[in-house]
Amino acid sequence: MAEVRRKIEIAVKNWCFTLNNYTDDEYKAIREYDCGYLIVGEEKGEEQGTPHLQGYVQMHKKVRLTSMKRIFNARAHYSTAKGTARDNYVYCTKEGRFFEKGVAQVVGHIKKCDIVTACKDMSAGMSNEDLLEKHGAGFVLHKRKISEMSADLKGDAIKKRRMEKCAELVLRPWQSEVLKKLEEQNDRQILFVMDPVGGNGKTT
Repeated sequence: MAEVRRKIEIAVKNWCFTLNNYTDDEYKAIREYDCGYLIVGEEKGEEQGTPHLQGYVQMHKKVRLTSMKRIFNARAHYSTAKGTARDNYVYCTKEGRFFEKGVAQVVGHIKKCDIVTACKDMSAGMSNEDLLEKHGAGFVLHKRKISEMSADLKGDAIKKRRMEKCAELVLRPWQSEVLKKLEEQNDRQILFVMDPVGGNGKTT
């Protein structure tokens, strides 16, 4: 009797996948799936222009291929991830349209990322590809924090330029008071200023 060998499926946490001719519902389900990290690029084939999703997902626990087809997407083609989180991020975002969520878990040696320098580089307009090249896998690991800090740096720079410009002006006492109140309040507050006397507007 011939020996029957069953293919053994290996359970892994990190998967790459390709989904051709995806529907809006399929894409929505993938974006909403509860996982540790997900990066999905929206691409078109070079020869026939076939729309497809190119993705990399880190599951919460190790999963076999049959389970991926059952719980993630039944039509997608899967392969166990070979490269690093950085490699897969670069590959999935190469065409510029992508969706990302979660925090990537980086296995093995991680190139140290100077978060402060990375924030300044991002604020200066450096592309994600250049940031990855300069700061390595550490950028993927801390990307959310770097993005938040970069936004704060931009806001501080705008505020500094505004203050420098105001410093050149000779303000009236009430204008100085208004400026001080604006500096003290948060971005969600609105300061309404009204002349108690009246008759000083441009329509008088």
